[in-house]
Amino acid sequence: IDEDGDTALRVSELARYFAVVTKADGRPMLTRAEATRVAQAALDSADLDHDGALSVSEFVAAFVSRIVPDIPDFMNAIAAQQFVLVTDSCRHALAALGAGFPTDASLARTARATQDALFEQCDADSDGRIGGAELERLLRECVIPTLYARAGADVDGKAEAARLLRAVDVNMDGKCNRSEFRDALDAIRKEYRVSHVQWLGLCHGVFLPILARGR
Repeated sequence: IDEDGDTALRVSELARYFAVVTKADGRPMLTRAEATRVAQAALDSADLDHDGALSVSEFVAAFVSRIVPDIPDFMNAIAAQQFVLVTDSCRHALAALGAGFPTDASLARTARATQDALFEQCDADSDGRIGGAELERLLRECVIPTLYARAGADVDGKAEAARLLRAVDVNMDGKCNRSEFRDALDAIRKEYRVSHVQWLGLCHGVFLPILARGR
């Protein structure tokens, strides 16, 4: 990404990066103007010192927590299924920049906190437990159109919610508590071989905004 090697990312560099990583089957999914607009939105969101460029530390911070939620049009432009490609590309780019990336342990902790935020969004009646209908909503609106679709899985939301609930409902009360909900999400992540960084990106950048809009 850092084409001139000055350890700072500017709009032009970010625009070219977004144009490349959002290609599908070799074809660009963003026009030059769209890529520039996305790059500017990303820069505006993440440029903490307002110097018109992203430092390595700003880039790392933005990647894990800020850029994607602040520019939902970016997700619409490249489709949610492409997000895993973007997160992996960011990780490789960070390595190329020589930046230290958060450890798997720290990513796991952050992902857990994000899962807890998902729990709060799914718990429509705020009783501290998630029933089949609430779990089905998460699957139907978030997981099935993105992760499952990318894997080519044809899944019925109601049946999948019932399956997951049976698998994690330790006390057999027909609902997930917070711990059981984490187990359900971890089961999905592991079944589809999604890394912690990819899962964090999906939860924070895709699932949470979708659920928040629906409340």
